[in-house]
Amino acid sequence: MADQLPHDSNRHSIAESKDLDAWITELAAELGVDSTAIDRALLLEVSRSAHRVTRAAAPFTAFLVGMSAGQQGGSAEAMIRAATTALRLISSYTQEA
Repeated sequence: MADQLPHDSNRHSIAESKDLDAWITELAAELGVDSTAIDRALLLEVSRSAHRVTRAAAPFTAFLVGMSAGQQGGSAEAMIRAATTALRLISSYTQEA
C-alpha cells in the first residue's frame, strides 16, 4: 500500500520523509504530545531491531518505549533512555536465541 510507512529508513525518499514528519507532527498534536521529544531515527531503529525478537514485537516495543518515556516526564531524554533500554534488552534477548 502506498500510504504505509517505509520499511527501511535509509531508503526514504524526501517526500516520504516529509510525509512521516507531517504525520508525526499531526498525530502528536491530536494526542497532546510534544513532537519535539520524538527521535524518529531512534524509534525506527528500535522497531527494526525488535523484529529480530519477532515481527509482532515491534509495535509493542514502540508502545512500551512511549509509555516509559511518558511516565518519566515525556522529554526527549526520557525517550532516549527508554529506547536505549529497549535496544539493550533486544540485543541480549536475540543473542540468547
